[in-house]
Amino acid sequence: MGKTKDFLDTFSDHELAFFAKYKQHTYMRDTQEDIKNYILERNLTQKAIDQFIAQPTQLYYENAECCPRCGSDKLLINNVQWTQTHQKHNYGSDFIFKDSLYNGDVIYKDEIICNVCDFWLEDPNNQNPNKKRKKTWIIWDLFMSAFD
Repeated sequence: MGKTKDFLDTFSDHELAFFAKYKQHTYMRDTQEDIKNYILERNLTQKAIDQFIAQPTQLYYENAECCPRCGSDKLLINNVQWTQTHQKHNYGSDFIFKDSLYNGDVIYKDEIICNVCDFWLEDPNNQNPNKKRKKTWIIWDLFMSAFD
């Protein structure tokens, strides 16, 4: 548990609560058990976790560039090749894309993911796995409502 504990030691109780709620399940079972034990060592009960999640995050990180869900400034920034060019939003992007086609350049954009709660702040290629699950549930709900 050495590296896991070192990673979790960097979290405040507030961040650890969001990590437990939103990201803990993404780890392998053994690591999840280590995380659960660490949370118990830090004396965070489920009630305390729920209270932290219910509190507004602006009180903790007012002026920092941070995650809108948990308020953490621990962001994972990946510079990725922009492949979803059919969803460009403005003329500037269109111009840059056409220019890069003629020059053979590759366009890179920042993909920004919260390292605490796994919230995707920037997703230039629409690869957020949580977004796909949400759409699936919406379609399923619509399908089931037809039979109610």
